[in-house]
Amino acid sequence: YKPGGMLIIPYDNPSGTLTTQKQINEYAKVCMKHNMFLISDEAYRGLYYVDGIDYAPSIWNISEQDVKGIESAGIRISIETLSKVFNACGLRMGALVTDNKLFFEQARAANTTYLCPSAIDQYIGGALAHESASDLQNWVKSLRDYYKKILKNLYTNFKKLDSNIIVTQPQASIYSIVDVRNIVKPGFDMDDFVMYCASEGFIEVSGQKLTLLVAPVRGFYKNQNIYANTQARIACVVSESEMELIPYLFVELIRKYEQKGQSRSKVSNL
Repeated sequence: YKPGGMLIIPYDNPSGTLTTQKQINEYAKVCMKHNMFLISDEAYRGLYYVDGIDYAPSIWNISEQDVKGIESAGIRISIETLSKVFNACGLRMGALVTDNKLFFEQARAANTTYLCPSAIDQYIGGALAHESASDLQNWVKSLRDYYKKILKNLYTNFKKLDSNIIVTQPQASIYSIVDVRNIVKPGFDMDDFVMYCASEGFIEVSGQKLTLLVAPVRGFYKNQNIYANTQARIACVVSESEMELIPYLFVELIRKYEQKGQSRSKVSNL
């Protein structure tokens, strides 16, 4: 069996791991050697939080000097979307970008038969074509600074509330993983906790009943990770002021959920 391509995700969801340009260059060398496509999911390109990087790691930043023959090989395909980098969750418009003429023609023929982005998606996408490259780069930088601040505060505020909570410090994308293994009782199930928050759990803040929706991490694992049941993904998809509330809501909801579990256990033991 000979693979036709290698798929990479330089800005990982949910782990927040960043693939460096050097690593991407090495993947390109492997694909060149074995005549394979190098396919890169670059939905979060530009949203990285590592200091000392001059430009966004990408298959489009592989130079001829880095990988000899890359410019003429025609092996690069990137998967793009407007909804992430342009801070527009729900915007259903993206693209396949390639330097392979045959793949471009085949993809265009296949996709024009059934793809139909909404009018508002097309309007926004078309408007971006009138923006200068420098303005677009400045926009991406402003978002990078925005998310970097939010993710840093998220980590700091969780640790202030309970230093035993494990919180990731993402290098990229817009997510953080929280692991509660050190603060919950044996048998804790994140899926059940999420359902509890969605159906009945709430915390009262300034007279408002607030809850929190997070994603259980178990569904992201291919293998049976022993800590999957205590991990959740938090997405930075609400305002900065609302993000400030998330650590407090999360910790308090965990405590209420655990207390409810204790109550159920006492009743069943009677």
